[in-house]
Amino acid sequence: MQNNKLQKIFFRTFLITIIVIVMVTIIGLVSYKVIKGLFKDEKKETQTQTVNSLNIITDITLGTPSVELIYDADENDTVIKHMVIGILNTETHNLDYVTVPVNTMINVSDELYSELSKISPSLPQSLKIGDVTNYFGGKEAYEYGELLLEDAIGVKMSYYTKIPTGDFANYFTQESCEYYQPAKGTYDDTLVYSSTLTSKLSATKPENMIGFLTDYNNEIGASNLTLSNRTKYASAYAQVDFSKNYYWHLFGEFTDGGDKFEINVKQTKKLFDSILKNNATYTVTQKENNELLKKSSVSDSKKLKIKILNGSGIRKQAAKWQEKLEADGYKIAEIGDYGEDNLTTSKIITSSETTGLDLVKYFKNAQVEVGTVPEGYNIVIVIGSEDKIEE
Repeated sequence: MQNNKLQKIFFRTFLITIIVIVMVTIIGLVSYKVIKGLFKDEKKETQTQTVNSLNIITDITLGTPSVELIYDADENDTVIKHMVIGILNTETHNLDYVTVPVNTMINVSDELYSELSKISPSLPQSLKIGDVTNYFGGKEAYEYGELLLEDAIGVKMSYYTKIPTGDFANYFTQESCEYYQPAKGTYDDTLVYSSTLTSKLSATKPENMIGFLTDYNNEIGASNLTLSNRTKYASAYAQVDFSKNYYWHLFGEFTDGGDKFEINVKQTKKLFDSILKNNATYTVTQKENNELLKKSSVSDSKKLKIKILNGSGIRKQAAKWQEKLEADGYKIAEIGDYGEDNLTTSKIITSSETTGLDLVKYFKNAQVEVGTVPEGYNIVIVIGSEDKIEE
C-alpha cells in the first residue's frame, strides 16, 4: 500500500518534471526565434538604411561634356595630395582642366549633410575637400568627394579617376598660370600636363587613341568608369589639339597662411559656365588668348571722369598734368592737393579692374589699384615726385 502511494508520487513528480522541461524548451525556442527575428529586422533595417544612403552616390554619366574628377592619392586610399577636374567637350574637342586645391573649404548644404551624416556621423558640415578620406572608407570616398564638389560649385561630375601618387607626376605638374576670364587671376599651384604626358599624346596617332586610353586605364589606381566606357571617348580625344588645352583654377583665396582655400563661388560658377557653355573650338593657345583678353579688358579712360591730385610736394604739378592729359583727350574734371605724405611713385586709383590701365604709359612706375574714388569720378591720379613736369 505504502509502495503504491510512493510510486504514484514518483510518477506524478516525473510527469510534472517532463512537462516543465518541455514547456521551458518551447519557451526557449520561441524566445530564440523572437529575439533572432528582432535582430534580423534590426540588421535588415540597418542594411536598408545603408543601401538607401549609398544610393545618393553620383551616377556615372557619359556624353558631352565629360567632367572627370581626377585624384592624386596614395595606394591605401587615405591621403589625397592633388585634385583636378578635366572637362572634355566631345563636340568642340576642347579640353580644359580646373585645379581644386585639396585644402579647399567645403560648406556642405543642409540637405546633403543630413544624408552623408547617416553614413559618417563624424563628418563635419565644413571640411577640407582633401579630408574626405578621413570620413569615408576606401574608394567610396572618391565618389563622396564628387558629391561634395557638386554641392559646392554646382557642377555635375561624370565620373572619377584616381592616379596613384607615385605615377601622378607622369600626368600633371604644378605651374604658375594667369588668366583673365571671367576675372583676372594667377595661381602658382595650377595643375597642367606634364612633359611626359604631352610627349605621349603628341606621339599618339588618332587610330591609336583607343590603345592609349587602354594603357591609361590599366595604369590608374581606380575609377568608376569602365574601360569600355572610357574608350568610347577615343574619337573625341583623337580630335583634341593638345597644344590648345586650357588650364584653370578655382577662384578664391588662400587663408590662414595658405592652410585653407576659400572659394569665390560667384566667380567660380562663372568660370565653369564659360567652359561648359562654350560652343566654339579653341583656335589659339591659352597664352595667346590671355593676350587678347588683356588688350580687350583695357577700357578707354578718355570717356571717364578723372581727378588729379598733386602728391609730389612740387608746386603746380596737378595743373601741368591736367594740361598734358587734356591735350590727349582725357576729361580732367578736378585737380587738387593730395593732403597726405608726399609720394615718389604715382598712383592710379580706379573704380574697376578694367579702367585706368591706358594711363600707365604716361608715368614711370605708376601703381594701378582698385579702390574707393569720390562719388561722380571713375579715376583718381595721385602724382608722385618722379613724374614731375619741368617748367
